[in-house]
Amino acid sequence: AWVVHGNHTKSGYPIIGSDPHLAHKIPSLFYLVSYKIPNGPLLTGASMPGLPLIAMGRNEDVAWGITVSYIEATDIYSITRNTTHYYYNNDWHKLQQTKHKIKVDGKKDVNYISYSTHHGPIMHYPSQRDVGTVFGVGNAVFMDKPLALAWSGLKDVDRTFDGIMKLNMAKNLTDFIQGCLIADSFSASFAFATRSGDIGYYATGKVPIRKSINDSLYVRNGSDPANDWTGYYPVENNPHVINPKDGFVVTSNNKVGPKNIKNGLGTTIPTTARAIRVNKILKEEIRKGKGLDLELMKRIQNDVFDEYAAILFPKLVSLAKLHKGTFYSSQSTEMKEIDITLQALSNWKGDMSANSKQALIYNVWYKELFNTLFTTMFTDTFERESIISSFFADHFLGNMISRWSNGENVNEAMCENKENANLSQKCLYNVVSSLVAAYRFIRNTLGSSQKNWKWGYLNRKQFAHVPFSVSPLKMLFHRERAASGNRNTVNMAGLHYIKTDYKDCIGPQYRMIADLQSISKTFLMADIGQSGSVFSTHYDDLLDDNVNGEYIAYQENIKGDFLHLTNNQRKHSALSLIHI
Repeated sequence: AWVVHGNHTKSGYPIIGSDPHLAHKIPSLFYLVSYKIPNGPLLTGASMPGLPLIAMGRNEDVAWGITVSYIEATDIYSITRNTTHYYYNNDWHKLQQTKHKIKVDGKKDVNYISYSTHHGPIMHYPSQRDVGTVFGVGNAVFMDKPLALAWSGLKDVDRTFDGIMKLNMAKNLTDFIQGCLIADSFSASFAFATRSGDIGYYATGKVPIRKSINDSLYVRNGSDPANDWTGYYPVENNPHVINPKDGFVVTSNNKVGPKNIKNGLGTTIPTTARAIRVNKILKEEIRKGKGLDLELMKRIQNDVFDEYAAILFPKLVSLAKLHKGTFYSSQSTEMKEIDITLQALSNWKGDMSANSKQALIYNVWYKELFNTLFTTMFTDTFERESIISSFFADHFLGNMISRWSNGENVNEAMCENKENANLSQKCLYNVVSSLVAAYRFIRNTLGSSQKNWKWGYLNRKQFAHVPFSVSPLKMLFHRERAASGNRNTVNMAGLHYIKTDYKDCIGPQYRMIADLQSISKTFLMADIGQSGSVFSTHYDDLLDDNVNGEYIAYQENIKGDFLHLTNNQRKHSALSLIHI
């Protein structure tokens, strides 16, 4: 999400763009809705089943978007236990037991007992490896003991609903910030704007006080009191900014502060290519001095330029050209395939459009390179995917590519696999051999003719209906479309790097662009449709408009079905909801 101050807009009022990236599915997590609270505000935006409020959107006075903040609000503790007690501080303490009766259709009830420590509930995982060793810190740790989860959201009183209600009813900056402070059970980044002219950012969620913020990266010894949380930082101290001098705020899952920030949040959150891209566009447009508008917000949300690829691509090409002769003879089949592919990559800057040949080659090459890494360090596919799918992995590999380009022969251990076990330059071999693998994958999948080499032919956006997308009824329930972008573009198409296919599963589930001048200047879009019923005309009627970057304009006096919600016990006024 991002917001721009009215000093830089054509209308003179703030404008906002919001597009949370989540796994696509049918039915979608969000649905578009407008509603009027009697004697209260008119609202429009995205809600979720079971929530009679707007999760993100706007009223006449305030608009907001939400993204994940990646605040370190959890820790994992290894637990020494027997059937009834766990060991802590040189003594045995009784486990808290909770009995559950799980109803199973057509079968007997399942009786299950869960156990908790003062850290939190015990989970049962057969093996855990510390990811810190992959990135050059810590030692590999295999945990055969039970693990307990500590999470700041596990508390007796949850005021999330009260906080969201406050956001929905907000009339000004003070009201909105109060809502953020109340909704402290989940970690989120709020970008917001008010009709009175304020813009800002607030990170919500309770942040535990630890002896060291780096401790949260590793499994901790649950028997040692020194590893306990000692409380929480005041929510008011969470990162926030109001009316920054740059005139805009960008979240996009980006790093919220420097490493030396008081509560350490900047240590465990990376920067993102998407935030870099949005910052670059906004700064450039503000510099022009012509005033920003919603057409620019629309263009940004549909942008498919990869800022990381723009940096790494020329370095990868240079490495391949420089070292191809080290591993393959000039007359070999591999050398011919490398030359064909490098020629096809000429004059590319980083555009990830569905029709781009170069985007196809780069993304396959990058994925094939990733798949040569950590194969001896992590034999478990799930563990490898957990490492490779993180934003930290992009930073790490980007840093390695830059160092290899500077002639450094570093981190050979992570590059070792069966093909290069006897080579001294394992990482450079992987760079070159993964280009060969990319060519062969593309040729075998799309054919030898480069007319068919288009990113969208391979990159397919998936909309799965669970459970029917994995059943013989898939053809009826499942949807997919050609996609632009990748996991680093603003218009995101997130892939599983370990899987052999290129069916992306993550992208914007909901989009909003809005001008605070008037609620009528609000445009929304959901990713698939409003209904989970395949027999409904609204099952997938938004899909093509979403893929094509279109929006639904807010309408007053809309004709449709009204749902009146009343709470008789608390005698609240009814809410009138209109499905857009």
